[in-house]
Amino acid sequence: MSKEFSGTNNTHVSTNHLVGTYGYIDPEYHMTMKLTEKSDVYSFGVVLLQIVTGQPAIIQGSGPESESMNMNIIQWVRQRLTKGNIESVVDARMQGEYDINSVWKAADVALKCTAQSGIQRPTMTEVVIQLKECMELEAATERNYNTNYNSGNSSNGYTNENVSLNSKQKMEQNFGRVPMEYSTGTSTVNTSIQLENRQFTYKDLEMITNNFQREIGRGGFGIVYSGFMIDGTQVAVKLRPQTSTQGVKEFMVEAQHLTRIHHKSLVSLIGYCKDENSLALVLEYMSEGSLHDHLRGRAGGTRPLTWRDRIRIALESAQGLEYLHKGCNPPLIHRDVKPNNILLNTKLEAKIADFGMSRAFGNTNNTHVSTNHVVGTPGYVDPEYHMTMQLTAKSDVFSFGVVLLQIVTGQPAIIQGSGHENGSGSGSMNMNIIQWVRQRLARGNIESVVDARMQGEYDINSIWKAADLALKCTAQNAAQRPTMTEVVVQLKECIELEAATGRNNNTNFYSVNNSNGYTNENYYMEQSDVSQNSTQEIEQMVGRVPTASGPVAR
Repeated sequence: MSKEFSGTNNTHVSTNHLVGTYGYIDPEYHMTMKLTEKSDVYSFGVVLLQIVTGQPAIIQGSGPESESMNMNIIQWVRQRLTKGNIESVVDARMQGEYDINSVWKAADVALKCTAQSGIQRPTMTEVVIQLKECMELEAATERNYNTNYNSGNSSNGYTNENVSLNSKQKMEQNFGRVPMEYSTGTSTVNTSIQLENRQFTYKDLEMITNNFQREIGRGGFGIVYSGFMIDGTQVAVKLRPQTSTQGVKEFMVEAQHLTRIHHKSLVSLIGYCKDENSLALVLEYMSEGSLHDHLRGRAGGTRPLTWRDRIRIALESAQGLEYLHKGCNPPLIHRDVKPNNILLNTKLEAKIADFGMSRAFGNTNNTHVSTNHVVGTPGYVDPEYHMTMQLTAKSDVFSFGVVLLQIVTGQPAIIQGSGHENGSGSGSMNMNIIQWVRQRLARGNIESVVDARMQGEYDINSIWKAADLALKCTAQNAAQRPTMTEVVVQLKECIELEAATGRNNNTNFYSVNNSNGYTNENYYMEQSDVSQNSTQEIEQMVGRVPTASGPVAR
């Protein structure tokens, strides 16, 4: 899996997909798909923590309350070292046979290597120097006469109560906790399901699609064709090729889910085909393609979406996710929310599609699903899910927040660098859309992020509120994200602002100069490493989302 730089002056390598072992993958690489030498430094830091502690990269929770949570090793070490006791993390199998200052220094080096921001990590040359010093400490100090100059009360030590680069609050923000999964972590797929919907033969599909003449899309499952039923109803046929060795499980999962979900904002299942080696789903046809097509200007010459179109699409998509989380029994996590999976009909009404990667909770009381590996699309994957492999409803909230930022800006989830940041070298780096928006909103100018194709035809307060909501959804710590019910309430308010405010007489109550506004010059971070913030800073930046109640299915 190694990658080679194309030249000695290059500092990073762009990749098309994420590779590596979960628990060891650099979070910046995960967010931007830019691979650097500091990605190896991060992974080495995790290994060094394992050398010190004897713990796995992801530690399974096994106790009551707070101890029943899965936790990555970085978080596990940081929390214990805030109490100033190195013995609480050192591998007990060494039976105290170590120089305590050497261990402190090694642990501190490891935590520096695993800083969220690559720029804050040492180089491997610097790591080598520090490890040589650890060896010198171990060799030189007589254990019986150890002086622990790294105690929590020592002003000269490497570590104190504010261990390494972060306060306790910053640690919890950067490496937030995910409660332990109560289900088995394996997905049971019934391969002999009885579907209430109509069953088709392969010959039926040939007739419906006119021998599969019109291809309208491709995905991991297979090819999607347009066709017509006998009564003239247009449908989409999602066909798994007979030669494919992939997609059987995804087909069965999606078929099972589609038979039990019924909501106006979810694509409907008309029927299915399970004919010898042929697997297919016959789905409601969505004539206007995907939200991705419209945001990226690939919708066949149609006009750009207006802000009213966009915010309504966002609301309808949010209502679909709210139904999955609250209206289904058991609840469902979609796990791959992105513009490609939000489809539009002739009225530009939005419906969520593609449930092949969805996961159901074991029962309605469970709030988490353990997974054996992380799936999803880079740029949209919840960082807490990525770090702990614990899937929650807030994972969909994070992905939806990225989509909402795209609706506001028209930008992709990962923005390719091209030297646009004031001509500086940092502009040539890939950047995730969350970081891109935060940097610009720190300057207090919403117009710098809004999609120019809307040509100013929007209510500025509605746009501000939507951008603010999107940033709340994409908080690093899932506990700080709103629920989808709360998101629905906030999006309805965005629609009301757009409908009620005359553009020529706008009062921008989100203005940075308005002392009563939601935003000021310090509201959003100017730093590129957007996750390096305390809980208090996050609350200051993105506030709190009011709790809402009411019916789920609409």
